[in-house]
Amino acid sequence: HKHSYQTDFWVCVQGNLKAGVYRESDHQRWQVVFGEKRPGILVIPPGLWHGATSVGAQNAGLLYYVSRAYNSDAPDEQRRAADSVPGFSWSPEHR
Repeated sequence: HKHSYQTDFWVCVQGNLKAGVYRESDHQRWQVVFGEKRPGILVIPPGLWHGATSVGAQNAGLLYYVSRAYNSDAPDEQRRAADSVPGFSWSPEHR
């Protein structure tokens, strides 16, 4: 999904997450695994498609902060299928 106005701040507080970010204007895509063994904050500005999946044997816990309150009358969210970004895999990659 993506937001037009909202910035997301993500922290994986349990387990590990694989996050994916996609910029449609130039088809740039990024992915990062973060969590217990690689802590950090992922900042996702407005206009970028993004999502996450847990990786590893343990369930993951995501804590996130958003820069705008949710408005149920006009949600700031667009959705697309998880497999709709060419060349992006949600499968774990063992390196």
